[in-house]
Amino acid sequence: RCTLAGVDPNRQWSDPNPILHPVIYELKSYIKRTCAETSVEAFIDLHGHATRTGAFFYGCGISDIEQALLPRIASLASKDVCFFFSRFKFAKAHNKTARAVVFRQFDIASSFTVEASFLGSCVPSSPADASSTVFTAFRTETIGFAIARALAIHLRVADR
Repeated sequence: RCTLAGVDPNRQWSDPNPILHPVIYELKSYIKRTCAETSVEAFIDLHGHATRTGAFFYGCGISDIEQALLPRIASLASKDVCFFFSRFKFAKAHNKTARAVVFRQFDIASSFTVEASFLGSCVPSSPADASSTVFTAFRTETIGFAIARALAIHLRVADR
């Protein structure tokens, strides 16, 4: 979980070095330029998770109930997205993560990390095969579809 420079790239977002963290530096610069030109409604950072099963969201600690709507809608669209594993507060150690920095520095309230397990789902793909918890390509695509659908509903894309 570290780069060749020996650092966790997700902990470099507050002040990325253009030489040591070029991808983070350029992505953050792109977000800054985009925010200057238009309204950015959401940011989602995709990660793999090594210990928990399923897919779930980490938010930014906003006490507003609206923070939970996107993860909840996604969980209704796919049984592999577990709303109950989602968390909306984070420790001080996470202040330098992508979602926290994008939320604070660019004022993007719908800023999330979506974690998808390397282990698979906590829900079998079929009742007949209770041992089938592996994320197949189809199940992974379904998670992506659930998140995209949830974004469209949450951001009221049809109303625009």
